[in-house]
Amino acid sequence: MSLACLSRIHDKSIIHRDLHSGNILINDNDYYRTKIGDLGLSKSATEAEVNETYGIIPYMAPEVLQGQKYTKASDIYSFGMIMWECMTGRRPFWDRAHDTVLIIDICDGLRPPTVDIVAPEGYIELMKECWDPDQSKRPTARSIYDRKATFEFAVPSNEAIGDKSVYTPIFSTADDMFWQLEYQPSDPENPNCCLIFLTAVPNSEEAISTQFWCDRASISASLFIKSVRYSKAYHITTDDYSLRSKSWGKNFNKIMDNSSVIIGVTFENSVLESKGYNSTINTKPESKDIIETWGRELDVPEKADVLFNVKDGVVYASKSILSSRSEYFSGFLKVYIVIDVTDTSKAVFYEMLRYIYTDEVRFNLVSPIELFKVADKYLLSNLRQKARVEIFKKLSTKNAMHILFNEAWQWNDLKYDIMDFIVENFQKIQETPEYKKLSVENKGHPAGIEIFQEIVDKLLKKSLK
Repeated sequence: MSLACLSRIHDKSIIHRDLHSGNILINDNDYYRTKIGDLGLSKSATEAEVNETYGIIPYMAPEVLQGQKYTKASDIYSFGMIMWECMTGRRPFWDRAHDTVLIIDICDGLRPPTVDIVAPEGYIELMKECWDPDQSKRPTARSIYDRKATFEFAVPSNEAIGDKSVYTPIFSTADDMFWQLEYQPSDPENPNCCLIFLTAVPNSEEAISTQFWCDRASISASLFIKSVRYSKAYHITTDDYSLRSKSWGKNFNKIMDNSSVIIGVTFENSVLESKGYNSTINTKPESKDIIETWGRELDVPEKADVLFNVKDGVVYASKSILSSRSEYFSGFLKVYIVIDVTDTSKAVFYEMLRYIYTDEVRFNLVSPIELFKVADKYLLSNLRQKARVEIFKKLSTKNAMHILFNEAWQWNDLKYDIMDFIVENFQKIQETPEYKKLSVENKGHPAGIEIFQEIVDKLLKKSLK
């Protein structure tokens, strides 16, 4: 997160001096892990004062606009403006000329409007602290980063819920970081204990990532349980959260007095500083009306003007929908047309078209690898990534080698997903019949030698860390 980066910069006694959204960098290969760039104007906080003023006016602190020295508090003011931009999708004072009049207004106390902003609890208050006209009242980057956010929930007594698990509402520690607690009254392995799990609810970027969710790794958390007569907390780490490992928990001594139980979690590095139920997000199931409506338009001969001859049947579709939703098809769908598709089954091709129609994909009906292949062929990057993630989620020590050597080796991103999984689980995988067979017979595979060499190289790198 950019706040963590700013904290580290300030901890080194460096002032950025030109902090704005254009200097927040996103690593596409690491799925939206942010960095702060353009440190060309940065200086040590201990350097002698220089009468130079740089920056983009809406992000510049009023004291800097008045000719005073840049300080860490000036960076915090800029960070507050970035917070406003993140919530509104607009740069501060986007509708104003960046001129002397705006400078005077900012120095007189003008700030971007906050009336209609929908944000997590505590966010707007923190944002206003960051752009306080008195720089001595602005928080430091470290104090923001180290703030604690506690979420606690009452669950019924064990007598009331029996052995059923209880789930809390979803809550957030940032505008794009969501969580949920699960309470199990009995630990299957220890009947004298109960279990509490902290589950990461993936955001839109995490849901299509095959890597560890790095933004969560910088957070420290403690799970706790308490009643009238008992209270206990355990620290957990959040650096191993991913699509394959979304829940981590601890067992606690079971509370036997049948009183109400409070469960909760305290985050020690959170932009929010809140407590209680007010920060929960009460979610409702997404409406399926649009999906069902458009889904019914697919494969209806009477409404179709495109016919696909796939290898085991035919599929009817609409050229207007395909053209507007797919760059691949928009290039040649001009009139009623019949297209022969001899390398794809009807079920897979239908599911691909259904995704184009509805944005929904049903991996329970077709193979993820087959959908990955057809999405790759027809340049459907979002569907391709969803299929890639689904393949990754279903990897096991028993099937990884087969998937890699059978087809996944043909696409580098998919190949390296599976190779990394094999390296992480090598002790178990090397004992599987599939691995033993392929390690002997790999020369007959078009890329067998290269694949095993890459696996060996990755194992060596891991051993040297």
